[in-house]
Amino acid sequence: MILKMKIPKIYGCDYYQRINNILQGVKPTGETIPIVKFKQWFPDLKECTQVHLNYMAKYMEMNPKLYEIMEPKAPKNNVQLSIFD
Repeated sequence: MILKMKIPKIYGCDYYQRINNILQGVKPTGETIPIVKFKQWFPDLKECTQVHLNYMAKYMEMNPKLYEIMEPKAPKNNVQLSIFD
């Protein structure tokens, strides 16, 4: 049985980075989106290459209990503050 664990794709992402064991997608605006949290220490990477991403995907296949996929937070658009109610 072969498992194929893929790292979730973030559209509009320039590159990926891994800081404090959290794989993040970085958009052109500098906004970071957390994707995967690893439960084991890894060195920080400011910019992940395809080799790094392949290694992390292979790690996720072999150790399914040592990471968690982070749910993206919904943007808080169209929220109005009512000051004088």
